[in-house]
Amino acid sequence: MIKLEVGKKYKTKDNKDVIIFAQVPYVQHSNSYYFVGKVDDNYIAEFDKPGFSRQEGTENIVSEYTEPKKLSGWINVYRNGISNSYDSFERASADWKIFSNECIACIDLSVYNEGHGL
Repeated sequence: MIKLEVGKKYKTKDNKDVIIFAQVPYVQHSNSYYFVGKVDDNYIAEFDKPGFSRQEGTENIVSEYTEPKKLSGWINVYRNGISNSYDSFERASADWKIFSNECIACIDLSVYNEGHGL
């Protein structure tokens, strides 16, 4: 069970970002409340304490948001489908020059995050 907090960021079951910005008491129950959050900077939704959506069409919150890890290094891709990884541009470009007829791409991984599917 997830404990929602105002100001924290979460993920829904369908992988949308939710930022909780308010905790609202129920009128009938003074010790009960629900949360209001912005989903994917697109629309406002309400969630009960354990992260269950109170609106049809909005998935439940399933996890806290974690910043994706940045990748580092370089990859050269060759015509035969083989690729090599390098820790620096200098090493990648040295191989690029040697195998320039066969090398079809030199990819800077620092512009990608973990999970991009490279």
